[in-house]
Amino acid sequence: MKKVFISVFLLLVCFSFKVSGQNSVYIISEVFALNAPLFDSVYVTTPTGVTTSYQIPNNSNVPGHDAALNIIINGVTTLGYTIADWTQNRSIAGGQTVVTRWFLKKP
Repeated sequence: MKKVFISVFLLLVCFSFKVSGQNSVYIISEVFALNAPLFDSVYVTTPTGVTTSYQIPNNSNVPGHDAALNIIINGVTTLGYTIADWTQNRSIAGGQTVVTRWFLKKP
C-alpha cells in the first residue's frame, strides 16, 4: 500500500511540473515614443518574473532596429519558446507612446 501511495504521489508531482512548465510564458515588450527618440526600450520578462531591459535603435533606423530586436527574440526562441500572441496599443501618454508585446510559450 505504501508503494502505491508513493507511486501515485510521484506521478502527481511529475504531472504538476509538466503542467506548470506548459504555462510558462516569456513576455517581450517594446516601448517607443512617436516623437522619435533615438532608442526604443525593450523589456524581456521570464516565466519567473525576472525582467531585463535593453535599448535598441528606434524605427527610423529600420535595419538596426530589426537586427537588435531579432537578436532579443531569437534569444528566447532558442530556449524552445514560440510566439503565441502579440498586442499593440497606443493608450499611454495620450497616444504618443506605443507598446508592443509578444507572448512566447513552449509548444
